[in-house]
Amino acid sequence: MKSLIIILALLTSFAHAAETILSSHKLSGDCRALIVKKKNLNGIPSIALTEDPSTGFNALAPVGGHTVTKKCVISMNLLVPAGHKVGVYDPNTNHLHLGRFNGTQYLHDNHSSFSWEMGWDLQDAAGIPFQTRSSFNQGPLFANYFGEDFQAVLPHQWSACKRKPHRVNLKVAIQLTATSSKKNTAELIFRNGNLKLTTKRCRVIAFPRSPVPRNPFSKLKDLVMGLEGDFAKFYEKKGNKAAGTRVRKGMQELKNLSQDIYVEVQKIMNRR
Repeated sequence: MKSLIIILALLTSFAHAAETILSSHKLSGDCRALIVKKKNLNGIPSIALTEDPSTGFNALAPVGGHTVTKKCVISMNLLVPAGHKVGVYDPNTNHLHLGRFNGTQYLHDNHSSFSWEMGWDLQDAAGIPFQTRSSFNQGPLFANYFGEDFQAVLPHQWSACKRKPHRVNLKVAIQLTATSSKKNTAELIFRNGNLKLTTKRCRVIAFPRSPVPRNPFSKLKDLVMGLEGDFAKFYEKKGNKAAGTRVRKGMQELKNLSQDIYVEVQKIMNRR
């Protein structure tokens, strides 16, 4: 029973470790408050952005044909597990729907309009620019709650695979624009939105390990002891030339081995 509990605990920890964690976030722009959480939406891990009822995020254009634009930027810090990568990606078979935008608009006549734009950028994904989805709507729509899914943009952004857990920055920008008519106001209110955030195991997760260094002392000792006889012949038997040649050759090998050991020891010390 105890072994079973340990195995289950290990499996649970592995499953937990395979999920990317939203460790922190920061708001800037016109949104004074926004609830930012990592949730499972329809079984898919997602970044959920929800209005704070006490301080709404909206674009309100006064009467007279005015255009008002408001922008909110959410900068998030994600912790990605070792041997995994994270991306804004739909894991379903069609890979089409990356997220959703929900809002409320107040358009009172045909001369008013609103538009929204939502974009994202994984700053760890080199070479792929900021990606956006947007929609434009013209009145009259009056007071109406609406929602729109947005489809995938290619290429998909993925963070790099790394041997250790690593941090990735995800930036999301939301822009609201409302244009009024000469007689009526126009307003667009952000309600909530989400991005599907998928964590995938890297295809190559067997990272090469540094080889365990072999102790070279025995090789050094064998080389020195192997020269004992030639040293005796050269120094004790009136300078045997053949023995002297072997001594010189052996000393050169000893010099080269000493240099190799010196370099290897320095590398090991630097790693530690």
